[in-house]
Amino acid sequence: MTDSGRQVTGGGGITPDVNVQPAKLNPFQELVLRHEVFFAYQGGVGAFTTYFLGSKPEITKDFVVNDNVMKTFRGYLDKEKIAYTEDDIAQNLGWIKREIRKEAFISIFGLTEGNKVELEDDVQLQKAIETLPQARALYENARKIIAQRTAGPGAQQQ
Repeated sequence: MTDSGRQVTGGGGITPDVNVQPAKLNPFQELVLRHEVFFAYQGGVGAFTTYFLGSKPEITKDFVVNDNVMKTFRGYLDKEKIAYTEDDIAQNLGWIKREIRKEAFISIFGLTEGNKVELEDDVQLQKAIETLPQARALYENARKIIAQRTAGPGAQQQ
């Protein structure tokens, strides 16, 4: 146990207090990545982004993927003969829009800005933010214990 009463286990390295499983790709997302519509690895851009940016759209930091961009996306899938249904689009709309925006930002503003877009809906980051108050409480408790120790024997407990 730590001085503040938290359990410590050995032999396995650092284990997070809160485990968040990353979202798994669904069949439509796998299909799109397999056809390199979006780039599967961080820092690159896929064929749709290259195609879309070739039309010279105005991309500012306020860029949002609107109906016109989605129409272009559907047209690209049709042109490349990538099978999809409207249900595929509807179920993956947030993911599609985030991927388009992320890759456009990587191309125009650089990797850091693209990473910011990717983190907007990152479940692990959202969980970390949610647990910040608990981390603060652990920190304050550890400070209190250290202060009591350094005050020496006979010090008043708070």
